[in-house]
Amino acid sequence: MKSKVDNELIEDISVEFSPVGEVNDEELKTDYLEELNDVVTWSTDWTVGTLINQLEEGNIDLHPKFQRRDAWNQIKKSRLIESLIYGLPIPQIVLAEDKKKRGRFIVVDGKQRLLTLQKFCKEPKNDTQDILVLKGLRNDVLNGLSYKDLEGKFPEFYKSFINQSIRSVIIKNWPSDNFLYTIFFRLNTGSLSLSPQELRRALKPGPFMDFVDDFSVESKEIREILKLSEPDYRMRDIELVIRYYAFRNFVTSYKGDYKLFLDNTCEVFNKEWSKKEQVVKEQAEELNSVIRLCSDIFGKDHVFRRWKGNKYESRMNRAVFDIIVYYFSVSRNRSIFLKNKKSIKENFNDYCMNDSRFIKSISSNTNNLIETATRFVLWGKALQKFDNTIAIPSNLNTYFKSIRNT
Repeated sequence: MKSKVDNELIEDISVEFSPVGEVNDEELKTDYLEELNDVVTWSTDWTVGTLINQLEEGNIDLHPKFQRRDAWNQIKKSRLIESLIYGLPIPQIVLAEDKKKRGRFIVVDGKQRLLTLQKFCKEPKNDTQDILVLKGLRNDVLNGLSYKDLEGKFPEFYKSFINQSIRSVIIKNWPSDNFLYTIFFRLNTGSLSLSPQELRRALKPGPFMDFVDDFSVESKEIREILKLSEPDYRMRDIELVIRYYAFRNFVTSYKGDYKLFLDNTCEVFNKEWSKKEQVVKEQAEELNSVIRLCSDIFGKDHVFRRWKGNKYESRMNRAVFDIIVYYFSVSRNRSIFLKNKKSIKENFNDYCMNDSRFIKSISSNTNNLIETATRFVLWGKALQKFDNTIAIPSNLNTYFKSIRNT
């Protein structure tokens, strides 16, 4: 029988996404392979004290917003600190040196471990500030201790903790973002599937990314469709919002490289934020409105999910999200969808069961140009029956016709 402590260790994964539409290692371009000789990788045994100093100096980028996407509960954090106090081995940390700022690092793997160190060791600015106090440990001596308590009451434990080494791998002269994405995916192979949005957040900082981060947290509509009580620590809510902005603004430039498509969207809006800020904020409100419309038509528990004949899948489908949100966004007459919501829902369900092309386009390997064009064209034509103002993206329509003819 599991104890209360063991039950608390079970992570609550609120966001349930179908694997459909995920970017993976196999889909990344290997444009960096010829430049691997220039990559410098070295390992160092940084002590806990050194890592704390690096964090305090801002040399390891843990953006403040990362802290609200903290995945670990207090017991799991406490066990990491306990392991360090007693000199038990923990997994290595992987950092990439920032190309723009020498001596500063991007976290490729180990964010939760670093967040735990930061929260435990950071000096509280006031009495009400939340700090990590050890709990749930089978060693009652450590339970209830803060960092200051450890230093004052148990100097030997404190000394052991501060001087404990953590293997840290440093990557320098990395040739491209794809290189880091590849390392990121391979480090997490066989473990809990992580979203590459965590790495994108570090690689593409800027005002647009900050806005999307805030919006995804504050949007009631996003929280409801993802069933989130707090921000998703794998940042998949952010990725979903960026998908919307990418197709809403740059669909005609999509060429089948999904990661690059999202990366470029972030870069453009970050760079042109002063010109695009108002549009971005208006489109954020548009997204909220469209999600409400979608939920009204399909139902909150069924929206953006594939119909399986007798019920909808339990997990959200990114490919379905893309096409429904896109067309409802560009429509000039959204009220007509509400008037015909039964027919629209029946049309969607029929496609999910009887059109083999559509089924394939929302089921697997959906990030390539063939499947993207297929689902956009087929669903666009279905909606044109209700709203003739809808235009199917010309590049996808042209490509779909070419593959249909062959």
